[in-house]
Amino acid sequence: MSETTNLRFLVEHEMESYRAHLLRLDEAAMERRFNQPMDAAALDAHCLQLTGSGVSILALQVEGQTRAAAEISPPSDDIDVPRELAFSVERDFQGFGLGTLLATRAIAEIRPHAAVMYCGADNGQMLSLAGRLGAEVTVKGGVAMCMVDTERRACPREGFREADGLSPAIAAFALGR
Repeated sequence: MSETTNLRFLVEHEMESYRAHLLRLDEAAMERRFNQPMDAAALDAHCLQLTGSGVSILALQVEGQTRAAAEISPPSDDIDVPRELAFSVERDFQGFGLGTLLATRAIAEIRPHAAVMYCGADNGQMLSLAGRLGAEVTVKGGVAMCMVDTERRACPREGFREADGLSPAIAAFALGR
């Protein structure tokens, strides 16, 4: 695999890479990600709010640029409180299993907490991901809540190395080969 493609957690001073990724999302993808329209100022405020909040950003980086990411909420002291996951994948990188890759890696990281994902009830991509993860989906007021029992889904935490799951085909696509 190329050294220029990796999957890793961003550190706080790399928030600009995540912000740039969010700004590259098209309008529809951004609205699906946040369940509301977002402009550059709103994205700036969102990223600023993440700084120091304990939220982890798992990023797929291609040649130093974040192209897909998962936000993982910080853990609660109560093990029964699920951790929220949110995903974003740039258009040119969709359809290659990157959302599933991010989700399984994030789930492995947050165990033993359950995972919860929220999306619009019409967000087919997220609902498909929820189905692949075996989530229990409930819809209320146009919002779908997807609960994943992390103890019966995904790979064990010990089974992951930094770049696991990035198949050579995905790496080649990401590098334009």
